[in-house]
Amino acid sequence: MTMNLSGDELLAGEPILQVRDVVRKAWNANRAYVTRQDFIEAGRPVAQAVRILGEMGKRGFIGKRNRDKTFPLTPLGEKFARAKGTPRIKRSTAETALVGLLDRVAEINLSDDYLYSVTHVAIFGSVLGAADILGDLDVAVRLRQKREITQAVRNAHTKATAPNRHFSGPFEWSSWPINQIHRKLRNKKRAIGLILWKEFETMVKKKRAKYKVVFGDPTTVFKKDPWASLS
Repeated sequence: MTMNLSGDELLAGEPILQVRDVVRKAWNANRAYVTRQDFIEAGRPVAQAVRILGEMGKRGFIGKRNRDKTFPLTPLGEKFARAKGTPRIKRSTAETALVGLLDRVAEINLSDDYLYSVTHVAIFGSVLGAADILGDLDVAVRLRQKREITQAVRNAHTKATAPNRHFSGPFEWSSWPINQIHRKLRNKKRAIGLILWKEFETMVKKKRAKYKVVFGDPTTVFKKDPWASLS
């Protein structure tokens, strides 16, 4: 389930969304930890950086400091890094967002502009309840290669579909074919909280979280497939 943060909430006296931004920057750099230096570079005095880390520890966002002075992100901390600072939405808004998302799934599956197709779409979280006001529309999508994807194919695809896009490094470059689909599915809709499939599968298996398959065969939702993507 996607974490939602209030713009008025504070953490160690700091706007929590600003703290999240520092953590998100580390997470987007493929780091599963934060450091005191991260907050100092973000303009916080040393003492305040220490207070922020202390409060993050109390809230369960980080574990104990490692010998290399890094603070590992806990699973809750990883959710905090991806947390949205958006207002809650009406059920009708979520339902409309889902209809649009499924329309875009059909577009992706019929288009040659994508290296993957969508085989399953599952919803979970507050949308499965009865409340009229929701946090967002929690969604996970399972992707499958349309054909064998070699590094050469991936490189050619990225050059063709994102010629002017800036990538922070090789990992982001290599991930573009999947990120391209995620961006298409979100369609800049704040109401949609899309998580990685591997995260969704782990959540279901470990926590027995409830979900509903709204696209694809429910009996094969977790079936092993060598061409399926974990992202």
